[in-house]
Amino acid sequence: MKTALSAAILAGALLASQGAYAGDWEWGITIPKTISNWMSEGPIVDGDNDMRFTWGGLSGDLIGRESDIGVQMREVEIGGEDFYTIGFDFNAMGGYRGNGGDIWYTMDAFANERIYSARLDTDVAAGVGEIVREDLYNSPGLDTKFLTLISENGKPDPEDGHFHFGGKVSIKVENTLFANGSIIDHLDNEFDTVPEPMPLSLIALGFVLLNLFRRNSVKVSAS
Repeated sequence: MKTALSAAILAGALLASQGAYAGDWEWGITIPKTISNWMSEGPIVDGDNDMRFTWGGLSGDLIGRESDIGVQMREVEIGGEDFYTIGFDFNAMGGYRGNGGDIWYTMDAFANERIYSARLDTDVAAGVGEIVREDLYNSPGLDTKFLTLISENGKPDPEDGHFHFGGKVSIKVENTLFANGSIIDHLDNEFDTVPEPMPLSLIALGFVLLNLFRRNSVKVSAS
């Protein structure tokens, strides 16, 4: 009986989160956007005004491709937590085929929000050694690295859930791409933010619901 009740609660919460999805925030999905749009619009603030995304820069063989790289940002609120996806799409440039191209930006949480976890996912053409590395840097100064995630052959890191860390107010997110003779089509940086303090039980519930939501949603893509 307890199991059935728990399943019913989770299912109801999932349906509620899916039903509320239309009211959640997105940028660059309904109306396609590029890095050039991000640069011209300046820092992007989410729908409930508790996260700011500030463009950083490109390096390597991505320099000059600002108009060719699509950007999709999405916020979904589940169980009191905000789950963000910041996606970069390379289909307009025929996929990324080089090595060492770099993209970076910063995230700043407002009020009592804190960034607590991260995940990296990629779409690749063949799965023959394509690598995307995500380095996260801590404030102040945004120059102290505290986490590296690596997606190889299109596999997410971590494969299940998110990697958790102590709550951060501001972070720098840096993605470095190595196609290694193949093609990288898309990458997603995923983050979880929660109000501080929040009970661990609610954080755990949020991730259960997020995994259910992810299985029942179509992955963000510009193609």
